[in-house]
Amino acid sequence: MTVDLKKLKKYQQELEERTSGGKNWINTQKFKDGVDFRVLEPLANMNGLYFLEVPVWWVNGKKALSPRVFDEADVIAEVIDDAKSQKDPDIDALIKASGPNGPRLQLKLEYWMSVLQFEWKFEGDDIVGIYDNDGNVDVNLIDKYIVDQSPKILACGTQLLKAINHEATIRGGHAMFDRVNGINLFGKRTGDKRKTNYTADKMDQFPMPEKYYGEGNSPDLLLHCKAGMLTNDYMEMLICWYLYGDEFEEKDDNSYRYPDAVEALKEDTPTEAPVKTQSRGRGAAAKQEADTGQEPEQEQGQDQESQPEQEQEQQQPSGRGSAKSPRAARKDAETDKQPSTGKGRSPRGNTSGRTPAGQGRGRGRNVMDDLKDPKDD
Repeated sequence: MTVDLKKLKKYQQELEERTSGGKNWINTQKFKDGVDFRVLEPLANMNGLYFLEVPVWWVNGKKALSPRVFDEADVIAEVIDDAKSQKDPDIDALIKASGPNGPRLQLKLEYWMSVLQFEWKFEGDDIVGIYDNDGNVDVNLIDKYIVDQSPKILACGTQLLKAINHEATIRGGHAMFDRVNGINLFGKRTGDKRKTNYTADKMDQFPMPEKYYGEGNSPDLLLHCKAGMLTNDYMEMLICWYLYGDEFEEKDDNSYRYPDAVEALKEDTPTEAPVKTQSRGRGAAAKQEADTGQEPEQEQGQDQESQPEQEQEQQQPSGRGSAKSPRAARKDAETDKQPSTGKGRSPRGNTSGRTPAGQGRGRGRNVMDDLKDPKDD
């Protein structure tokens, strides 16, 4: 039997979607061959910024969005601070450990923005198939070149954001996001490892179909961020699994902090009747604590760390100290307090997804400063 190339190509496309966060996301891995895209006008809840800055924890190949994006306490950072205070050399080694793709425990910044991605048809350097009989651009003809006929979320690092923002802030750049007079960009990744470079150049000035703009049409970045936010309980398990060897638990419906946001995305609920999304939280403060303050070069494999849904290959923790995790200690203490009959309190204590009052982080130097990596993109 001969190989069915059509089925292979379809399967290859499905594989690429799985490893780039799904069809509704664009990751910078795709920029190796160049990507034509248009940044959409921000929704009202973005307070005038077209991108959302999202601090992300990578814990031994597992990803967790930091609650700091919504000005909430970061339980992973708190557990790390507590672990460092124990001065256990094995625990310290795990905190500083590196793997093939960089540090096994690190805080990185992702920048999310709503975009349209294009796959144009060219004759020479000219785009064809988008003009009517009078030679004018027809938005209905443009529509068929928009990938999946749907907006997507681009997740990128600092270098690509700077390139896009440069085009947006130079003279006349503010019109870049306009539906009628806006400008398309061409993003490209060149080089490798520490010599990787991202560019975003202005290309064509075309009107876009109205159906991709505004509430209910363009992706709600804050809603997507809420839908991906894990509970404090799950994040504590994740960091204690890595540092102390606690049992790992797969995510389920109860692992997410905002179940209403998850359901809204599942049902593709329009934003006219949305889950309430708050305005950007500690954008400036989070950047001050987590950004390296310099332009890093992308290292090979770091693209994998920017993907919104894909989790990296799991690296098994090793060399843990003899110290018991705070989660396990609390569980033991609660077990001792419980009577021999009756349900008692959950051994995990607080499971609301929010850190109780008075248990948030201080304002001095903390783990965010210590985990700064000059190689992060």
